[in-house]
Amino acid sequence: PFAALPAVRVALLVLSPFFGTWVYVTASAINHLTRRYCPVGPAISEEPPPNGRLSGSRPIPGWTPSTPEVNCDTLEIALKQGAAIAIHFWAPWNRVDPLMDRGLQTIADQFADRVRFFSSNIDTKSGAELAERFGIANIPTLVVIKSNQEPKLILGYRDAAPLAREIESRLS
Repeated sequence: PFAALPAVRVALLVLSPFFGTWVYVTASAINHLTRRYCPVGPAISEEPPPNGRLSGSRPIPGWTPSTPEVNCDTLEIALKQGAAIAIHFWAPWNRVDPLMDRGLQTIADQFADRVRFFSSNIDTKSGAELAERFGIANIPTLVVIKSNQEPKLILGYRDAAPLAREIESRLS
């Protein structure tokens, strides 16, 4: 919205949190701040960020997790097949979910005999119902379900190694 301001002598009077007083901000300063702090960058790259922090990039259009989709109906079938299951709750607009999925791909072989991984898009009706069933309020969230035990949640993004440790602790 600020980029639409003309580059003439337009200014806003704002309260500065730094100086504790009112200051004038020119349109060119607003444009500069908008470009600096509200970037419209490319989609997430395939490589994790070098500093371990996420950039201001947008989600990857059309991206979906590598794990099979699960809903309330297919969950019951998956639970009857014996192994523990882990459900990655995600949304297409969340830029952290591709990183979470990459971590799950990395550790999947480590848990091959004990855990089957699934995903559920909370923006679909069936995904929202499943998320409500487990009380999911934040994404990404991984729900680990072992037969005859309470589901255990792992909230937020983790790199592969810490995620593996978290899943291991939930299986104990």
